[in-house]
Amino acid sequence: MAYVSSDQLNRARQIPALDYILRYESGKIKKVGNEYRLRDHESLAVGDKGWYWHSKGIGSKSALDFLTDVRGYGLVDAVCFLLNVHPYGRERSGISVKKPTMITSTQKTKPERTPFAIPRHNRNNNRIIAYC
Repeated sequence: MAYVSSDQLNRARQIPALDYILRYESGKIKKVGNEYRLRDHESLAVGDKGWYWHSKGIGSKSALDFLTDVRGYGLVDAVCFLLNVHPYGRERSGISVKKPTMITSTQKTKPERTPFAIPRHNRNNNRIIAYC
């Protein structure tokens, strides 16, 4: 079972959300006034004081909370990603580890829509009579 120490957890909680956003997700943000908005979550604002997701009513200052609440990371995966440590407490030394998968609303696929077409005529009106 993967784990992180309480020291690692405390260090990850100290990382500001704005630092994480500007470093890892700078292509997914746009500047609005004195804060940033995520392109995939318009109601999520990130600034010097932290992040706040207006439509859900949640927010925090921590990048760790951003990864767990917004991006869907598990706690251990989020801490390991932020601190660049191995899930069993060992520091990574040049090992390339695949980035944990994130859950986003853009991953949901919508069914393909067929264009509207008027149905063909039937030979009699029995279907209309049965419908009434």
